[in-house]
Amino acid sequence: MESIPSHLTLHTVPTNHFANQLVFLPNESVWPIPDWDAIAESEPTDAIDEFWTAMGGYWVDYVSAYLGHPYETYESNSFLLVSGRGKRESASIIRWLEEIQLKVANYLGPLLQQELYGKCPVFLFENDDEYYTYISHYYDEEEYGNSGGIYINRGYGHFALPFNEYVSVKPAMAHELTHALVRSANMPLWLNEGIAQLCEEAVTGHLTFDYDTVKEHIGDYWNSETIQAYWTGRSFQRADHGQVLSYHLAQAMTYRLMTNRSQFDAFALKATASDAGESALLEVFDTSLQILVSSVLGEDNWTFRKEMRSIEPR
Repeated sequence: MESIPSHLTLHTVPTNHFANQLVFLPNESVWPIPDWDAIAESEPTDAIDEFWTAMGGYWVDYVSAYLGHPYETYESNSFLLVSGRGKRESASIIRWLEEIQLKVANYLGPLLQQELYGKCPVFLFENDDEYYTYISHYYDEEEYGNSGGIYINRGYGHFALPFNEYVSVKPAMAHELTHALVRSANMPLWLNEGIAQLCEEAVTGHLTFDYDTVKEHIGDYWNSETIQAYWTGRSFQRADHGQVLSYHLAQAMTYRLMTNRSQFDAFALKATASDAGESALLEVFDTSLQILVSSVLGEDNWTFRKEMRSIEPR
């Protein structure tokens, strides 16, 4: 069997004085879900990167051991990959992650997160059952839409994907990596997803947007009520066509704003989920969410009701 390159190695974590800081949530399942709040309380005032790198390393090894054969953990400069693809394929995947990270960072520019501690874990599951079982621990709802990957921005940020075929896995990785590297944690979900959609297309050439689909459902899905689930992010988790339509709308809105990149960057760094980006849009572009959505969907009442709350990006 072909060995992996020397700089892409099977991961081993040396035991150090941080080893006993990794604690797990008590739950009915045996999934090793860390208690990140408790772990954060043990964060040292110095050696922060060493601490979180160790926590990430111990954790992915627990996950790999739980999954069993054929899963193993592989390590590169920036990533920890739990994969059942074998040495040769896993080496190709983690090398591609390193390469695409540079392209994503270049695309994001000032939107790039500058302070990331530790290495980014990537869980590449061999089948949908394992994938959905894992991500179910991070959802409050019993039902959620299908997905080709998810960035989990809780505790130690990481992303999980099911392996289907490379033509879909690589764009999904670029998409989730964008979420991991976006600088503003308070960004509205529609904007976060719009950036990830456009970045995925730009760095992989994988086209995701279909405006014909958007136009087809103008009038039979989008209205003054369904738009509220879009502003809060709930519609991105729907189990019906509303999920796909939400991604398309986010991409269309973000594309219109990004025609002026310097203004867009200023807007994106100011936009917050608390008002779906309305105040930042008014300040930077001198326009409103109502006008922006109307340019895509036509006239209706698209205003954001501020009593609605947002959710974490996928």
